[in-house]
Amino acid sequence: MKVTLEIQDNILGALIERSSATGVSTEDMLNSLLAKALEQPVHESVDLDLAIDSALVGVRMVPFGTTFLVEDIMPTGLWQTMSPGDRKSFGKNFRKRVEEAKLAVWDSRTSGNKAVYRRPQA
Repeated sequence: MKVTLEIQDNILGALIERSSATGVSTEDMLNSLLAKALEQPVHESVDLDLAIDSALVGVRMVPFGTTFLVEDIMPTGLWQTMSPGDRKSFGKNFRKRVEEAKLAVWDSRTSGNKAVYRRPQA
């Protein structure tokens, strides 16, 4: 969800400095800090390239001519550990790589806005 907030300069500066020092995006750092302050679960950062490579292996096991969701071909629990930002980045990069490799094509979206892919005929 996108929200516009007024943040004090010193607080924003500290946020940017901490995110830069840790190699975490400012958005992910802010989400993590807010989650901790509000006692909410914090999503762990995921290596997206490794996750996509793993998903591509899963795509190869989907029978030709059938449809699938990304979460169907991901290793158990990996999708749930991703932050919403990681899922969005993953989705964009996954679609590009799966179509470049001609393993599957984007087909449609579910009513829950999940991407549906189709494995082409052999």
